[in-house]
Amino acid sequence: GSRRAARQRRRTRVRRRLLAVLLVAAVGAVGVGIREFDERAGDDSPRADSAVVPALADDVTTTLVVGTRAGPDGSPEAVVWMSLLSLNEFGAEGSVVYIPAHTATEVPGRGLLGLGESLSSGGIPLLLVSTEALLGIPVDHYLALSAEDAGRLFDSTGEIAVDVPAEVSVTAGEDQARVLFQPGPQRLPAESLVELLFTTGMGGDEAELGSRHLAFWGGFFEEFAGRPAALSEALREAASALRETDLQPDELARFVGGLAELPPEARTLANLPAEQVSVGGEQLYQVDEEQVAEFVAATIGGTDELGNAVRVQILNGN
Repeated sequence: GSRRAARQRRRTRVRRRLLAVLLVAAVGAVGVGIREFDERAGDDSPRADSAVVPALADDVTTTLVVGTRAGPDGSPEAVVWMSLLSLNEFGAEGSVVYIPAHTATEVPGRGLLGLGESLSSGGIPLLLVSTEALLGIPVDHYLALSAEDAGRLFDSTGEIAVDVPAEVSVTAGEDQARVLFQPGPQRLPAESLVELLFTTGMGGDEAELGSRHLAFWGGFFEEFAGRPAALSEALREAASALRETDLQPDELARFVGGLAELPPEARTLANLPAEQVSVGGEQLYQVDEEQVAEFVAATIGGTDELGNAVRVQILNGN
């Protein structure tokens, strides 16, 4: 029924996404291989999909929300922050997981990089596949927002009450600092919400930035709890800011509204467990695969197909 249809749509998205990444990663001789793979992708056997990415329970839907820095043409050029939202409508539970953009992972066809770097080399398709590889679960949808788009979106949604977890300061000249936010509950207008979400701060600590994002989502859900019509109207008004997404405003409103309708105890807001390390002079975040698998199973939901299967990354193929 509806669950089987949802699984089929998810498989189709994964196939298309993988093909898009292969086109970006392999130049020239890959043409014949892509055509062959596309024909075989029509096979609806579980094996064809299991080789790509494990599956979540059919009831769980995930959406990756990405804050980006726009390039000269307005398209996403670099990742500033990432949050994965999940909703289990039948199980009445959901989550927001903040993922540091500099989390070290094996980006298909690129090697060990910060997760956010996959956007600049392969666009949204490679970012999604890399996120799936890191977490071991599929990403069903995405929404990419530049600071300007986020500002237009927040103009429509209005002020949000946020309990800012810690002081946020930025550099203001030599040996000088300027405080942007004091800790504590406060109602923030659109401009301040953009600063809250897009400003890393003097320490450059993405875990601290993640705590602010989780505080924002907690306030956002509380603001629109019991007000689905208001959320839908706000997202329709902000449609021009929702350019980089595979969701229609009404679909996005239903998904986010579903999270807002959950009681607070049914929502998990958490940072991805990661440790900051220095790699070649660059600050990255390191994760333990087993710890991430346990975290994802507890926070988002376990997989229902692969069990202890071994994943293999094909670096070059035809």
